[in-house]
Amino acid sequence: MESKERRDLLSEIKSLEGRLESTLRESQRFFQSAFDALSAHIAILDEQGTIIAVNAAWRRFASANRLTMPAAGVGENYLHLCEAAVGEAAEEAHAVAAGIRRIMAREQEEFALEYPCHSPAEQRWFIVRVTRFQGEGPVDVVVAHEDITDRKRAEEAHERLASIVESSNDAIIGMVLDGTIVTWNPGAERIYGYTAEEILGSPVSLLIPPDHPDRVEEILARVRRGEQIDPYETVRIKKDGARIDVSVTASPIRDAEGKIIGASSITRDVTRRKGAERERRKLSRVIEQTDDAVVITDRDGLIEYVNPAFERKTGYTREEVIGKTPRIVKSGKHGEEFYHVLWETILRGEVFRGELVNKKKDGTLYHEEKTITPIKNRRGEITSYVSTGKDITMRKEMETALEQARAATIEKERLESIRTLSMTYAHNILNAITPIKSYAEMIFKRTDPSDPKAKWAQAIINGTGEVVRIIRKLEEAGRYRTTERSGIKLFDVDPIKSERKK
Repeated sequence: MESKERRDLLSEIKSLEGRLESTLRESQRFFQSAFDALSAHIAILDEQGTIIAVNAAWRRFASANRLTMPAAGVGENYLHLCEAAVGEAAEEAHAVAAGIRRIMAREQEEFALEYPCHSPAEQRWFIVRVTRFQGEGPVDVVVAHEDITDRKRAEEAHERLASIVESSNDAIIGMVLDGTIVTWNPGAERIYGYTAEEILGSPVSLLIPPDHPDRVEEILARVRRGEQIDPYETVRIKKDGARIDVSVTASPIRDAEGKIIGASSITRDVTRRKGAERERRKLSRVIEQTDDAVVITDRDGLIEYVNPAFERKTGYTREEVIGKTPRIVKSGKHGEEFYHVLWETILRGEVFRGELVNKKKDGTLYHEEKTITPIKNRRGEITSYVSTGKDITMRKEMETALEQARAATIEKERLESIRTLSMTYAHNILNAITPIKSYAEMIFKRTDPSDPKAKWAQAIINGTGEVVRIIRKLEEAGRYRTTERSGIKLFDVDPIKSERKK
């Protein structure tokens, strides 16, 4: 009986051992499956630091990185390997060894360290966590290396983005969907004048002039629908009340699940550009409306632009001269030396000023007061030339007429001097022949007519009388011309002709 009970008991014990062994194997399989399912690279160390188990992720990493340790390092003393490390990763390896020893000594519950582990093909980062098994007895340690490359890249991207936002000259503003401002970068502070402390929590409408229509509500509605807002130009108001021209773009902000939770706007101050555009438009209107001919050429002298005044003055249309050189109006009145000096001046980057005679499309010549200015870029290189020409044809014609009048006046004065001198000589002659005439008359009266002396005296009287008559007529003509110059006599009279008519 006892032997039967004993056999039954032994059988029961063996059955129990079998079930326990089966349960243990099942537990081991469950543990190993769970252990291998973890993505972290895990090794279990005994109290000496020797690797006693690794998971599948550890084995795959060892194989992919061609680690030479047999059995993926099982049986190797991990603690010693870390302490003996040299090279670039030595500092991190020594820190891990020190952390493991503190865990084994129960000086801390957990140790963690992030470190780079770059391969020739890519950059990688890992975090190592060291913990111990709880309970009494020898201290077994779990070392888990987890790949955090994606997280580090995301952090770096976030840092780069944050750096861009912080260093941007543009105003980058974050707001919730009702338009309340929740983020405000330094660029926004520079543009608008508000600090982050002053503006956060305020509505974005604070930045919009009250009397200026804006599409903020429409834009926020479009952002709620997930639309990206292309840049548009509008007006904003600064803290000091000054208005600025801006270019604004907006886009939705989404959370991790993709839900739209706000809007981000980027505002660029374009006040200077808009002002420059207004100045350019004003300058363009001036050039278009000025009466001076304006020609713009490239650095090789090919015409790129002419204004309406050029078309009016030369008879050429813009289409006829674009791509040609200003030689199209060359008259041939200037020699090669003139043009050599012109080009030498402007190629030195200096302004040329001079007078030119040019030719219109119909062949008519015209005078032009020309200024040619080289246009330079920021490096001081000549990129084009601007020529302005003032039509001075009328002025030149007036100058010619004045010169002719001046020459006529000089000639008239010369002739007047000659006349005056002639009259002086005539007067002297008259004074000289008057006594002769008187003596001849006296002789004629006292001499018998038959006497030849009487005949000679008569001839002298007749001759001197004719001379006197001519001189008197000259004096009378001189008096008429003097009266005419003074403005009293407005018509020409020839006293000699008038006397002959009598």
